[in-house]
Amino acid sequence: MGKEKEITTEQQEELDTAFGRAQKALAIIATYDQAKVDRLCQAVAWAVANKKTFLELVDMGIKESGLGDYVSRQNKRFKIRGVLRDALRQKSIGIIEEIPEKGI
Repeated sequence: MGKEKEITTEQQEELDTAFGRAQKALAIIATYDQAKVDRLCQAVAWAVANKKTFLELVDMGIKESGLGDYVSRQNKRFKIRGVLRDALRQKSIGIIEEIPEKGI
């Protein structure tokens, strides 16, 4: 394991705020039916697949981690569309599948 970085009080406050907002959002999303979950996933995927946003995320990721190749990371943008295509209209809430003989 590498040396862990200490976080500042300001960073901890930002994290606490972000986690608080995430918990509130999760409570709302937990009430969604399948159609709303699909729409939410579609909106997130399209926002991230947007060329400008995606390139900003690639740049931030490489700068923060010091890892990766800018060009190959850019090409991963198209995988988002494939995942979106494969995931949409698949059941993702409630009981997805039951296999009683395996206790699942």
